[in-house]
Amino acid sequence: MLRSLFTRQRSLLKEQTGFSAIEILVALAVVGILAKMAAPGIVRTVEMYRLRGATLGIYAAMQHARMAAVAQNNRYAFSVSGSTYIVHDDDDNDGVQDPGEILTTKNLNTEAKGVTISTAGLALIFRPDGTIVTPPPPATVPVVPVEMTVSNTTGSTKKRHYRV
Repeated sequence: MLRSLFTRQRSLLKEQTGFSAIEILVALAVVGILAKMAAPGIVRTVEMYRLRGATLGIYAAMQHARMAAVAQNNRYAFSVSGSTYIVHDDDDNDGVQDPGEILTTKNLNTEAKGVTISTAGLALIFRPDGTIVTPPPPATVPVVPVEMTVSNTTGSTKKRHYRV
């Protein structure tokens, strides 16, 4: 009886289950080929979302400057240069950056690498009533269409038309 038990265990050990090294290598090769085919699509999707996020971030900063101008009853300036935008809290409403006035600068390349903003020297000055001062002051326009093109290094662009 004991001898038949050992014989049975030996025969079970000889019938090993699992995968051979060749089967594992073939499976890894198939997974590698599929990953290589999917990688460009994933990279494009990530770049698209970075571009979209940068565009929405710029729009949110413009709207924040406008709302802050109304809430704090003073002018706020929003300007764009390269891949950087600047929001200036002009406490004394003189249009000049004075010591003590809050200046927020954000470079888009810190969050979305390779993103640039192209505008024709966009500079918006929000008045305390939410309208925009257009040169020369004191002319105001309640709704101004703003066109901004945000692009990245791969050539993808996101053109936005904002009504501010």
